[in-house]
Amino acid sequence: MTFQRIHIELTNRCNFSCVFCPNTLMLRPPQDLKPDLVRRALDEIAQERLTDTIYFHVMGEPTLYADLENIIKETKHRRLNAVLTTNGWGLSLELLDRILKAGIDHIVFSAQTPNENSFKLRKVPVDFFTYKKRICSLIAKIIDHGSAKATLSFLTTPIPFLSLPSRRYSIIRNKKEIVASFLEWLDEIAILVQENTFCKKLGSKKELLIKKLSSFHIMGWNKLSITNKLSLETRVLGDWIHHGLSAKKMTRAHIGYCEGLKTHFGILSNGSIVFCCADFNGSTNFGNIKETSITKALTQKKVQDVIGGFDRLRIKEPYCQRCLGDVSFEKSMLRQVGSILYFKVYRPWWKKKREKEDVLLCA
Repeated sequence: MTFQRIHIELTNRCNFSCVFCPNTLMLRPPQDLKPDLVRRALDEIAQERLTDTIYFHVMGEPTLYADLENIIKETKHRRLNAVLTTNGWGLSLELLDRILKAGIDHIVFSAQTPNENSFKLRKVPVDFFTYKKRICSLIAKIIDHGSAKATLSFLTTPIPFLSLPSRRYSIIRNKKEIVASFLEWLDEIAILVQENTFCKKLGSKKELLIKKLSSFHIMGWNKLSITNKLSLETRVLGDWIHHGLSAKKMTRAHIGYCEGLKTHFGILSNGSIVFCCADFNGSTNFGNIKETSITKALTQKKVQDVIGGFDRLRIKEPYCQRCLGDVSFEKSMLRQVGSILYFKVYRPWWKKKREKEDVLLCA
């Protein structure tokens, strides 16, 4: 059994309180995954060849983890790819230098809210322009000195009443805002980059850059490689904390699809092994690395039954029935049918399209 990636939550503590994130609703107490347990998990993952890529994120902000640099070294020592997903505010230039030397492969900067107004959704006592300069400075350093790749990621909110049935947020609403947001951030990155060739190449490709950004699908998951060290990404904001997860009366989902346990699973900061990267409370816990091996946990009949159910577009796990259900029959059906269309139709189409079109803008 192999996976595209495995998520390891080094800590569930966070320095932001984003209103679209369930961090403030999480019932798990704040804690860090002990380094010896991380190493134990990495050993088994490498020995059993469960994946070749580790994502250090589920909930929380991984840069708050005291032993981050050494854990990245341990990951690379086992010949695994190390990917860090971060809001960037806890990542100083000095810490960045250390984790670059440790061998980090990819840093995803979840900037998410690209302008002053939408940044208020992050609920943090930080000035937007100070935050923006921090992220741009970090990306500029990676371009200048790092061997890692950086991704600048924004969220889109194209049709809130469809993609977010229970909430209304306004971040990036259309293609025009996609183009304007990325151009503004790229201009600041270019000012901070010391490598003159980057600025020259970016300037010479401005028209092509705008054309590529204008082709982004506002309802989709988009990625554009600027150089071999920098890519841009947008994702539609999902209803991560929708009412169906906690409502007393709801319509459970019985059909649908999810890639949890198919392409990935997560290990939380308390050691629990869970179905997917969206299970913020550990509701799908099917083992704990303190007590059992990952492979033994994965081969349990109840886990295999859930995987087999999704193969037949049937939802067996009670929590998954709530996750893909909702407070009304109409909203529940929208989520169920939407999950099938998204994972079975859109994602495969998007993957083929990106593989065909994704070439370096500034080679």
